[in-house]
Amino acid sequence: MTSDLVMRRRSRREFADSRRRAEAPAFSLVELVATMVIIATAATSVCLVIARLSSTRERAAANQLVRDLEFARGVALASGVRAWVRFNLADDSYTIVRESTSGSGLAGAAAVADPGTGAAFAENFADDGSGIVSISIPGGLFDVGFDTRGRPIDSNATLLSSDASVTLSGGHVVTITARTGLTVMN
Repeated sequence: MTSDLVMRRRSRREFADSRRRAEAPAFSLVELVATMVIIATAATSVCLVIARLSSTRERAAANQLVRDLEFARGVALASGVRAWVRFNLADDSYTIVRESTSGSGLAGAAAVADPGTGAAFAENFADDGSGIVSISIPGGLFDVGFDTRGRPIDSNATLLSSDASVTLSGGHVVTITARTGLTVMN
């Protein structure tokens, strides 16, 4: 009889323990689904921001190229000697140089100082994830210059017969208008 009583008490204890376990705090299915929806929404938002950041970076690179081409044109106008933008497609970079006043041409050109840093003017798009896709300059090579009147010239110092263009990643095209040197981003 004693053993029967012990068994009943144990059964009651086990029953009470199992009820306590059943009443222990837990997440419902609705809460779990709601949490997954919130996480999915946040992940989608992050992906969109990253995509916009890349597009913004590419657009900023194109705007920078427009400003730098206008700067090179201004250097030629202000100094009275031809200024050049020399593109390096392999490195996704370009430099701005100016011919010497002795008239040694492009071969004797020296780097223009960057007004912001004082160092030689050079821009490298690979540093910010952008890149130069193609360059189309009448006259062949990857150099475009500006004469002392601000007009664009090819590597032979001949006025451009048609517009020059530089295509950057993201599909941004920077165009240098023949005859005027006006530089725009399309």
